[in-house]
Amino acid sequence: MSNKKRGPIPQGVSIPVMPISPGDLAVIAEIMSSYLAFIRSSYRASAQREAYARYVEDLRQRLAGQVRDDTPVPLTLEDMQTIETAMKTFEVMTAQIVPQTKERDTTLDACARLRQHIAGMRSGSSSRRALN
Repeated sequence: MSNKKRGPIPQGVSIPVMPISPGDLAVIAEIMSSYLAFIRSSYRASAQREAYARYVEDLRQRLAGQVRDDTPVPLTLEDMQTIETAMKTFEVMTAQIVPQTKERDTTLDACARLRQHIAGMRSGSSSRRALN
């Protein structure tokens, strides 16, 4: 968990852009909302939990805000790792709670593929990436 402030990207720094469809970006933003609820209900109240919850909410808002205008979203490695964690949590909770159906399994497979795509972006990245 982190409460680091993110400033503007220094001029002249090139940010690689990894394409993710606006639809996938919207799904990730929704998963982040569920992850935020999970954090608040699963962890004891503390300053650390609240700082992390604020960070997750800020990340969710950045992702959700870019869906409409298709603008790249600069992300740190920590951001991508948090997205992966939220998606993995969604996959595990959905598999445990939702009865098995073809639709559920298709959704979980699509989520896992997208999460693996993000993991690949993170593993091959420098310090910042952008989802587009």
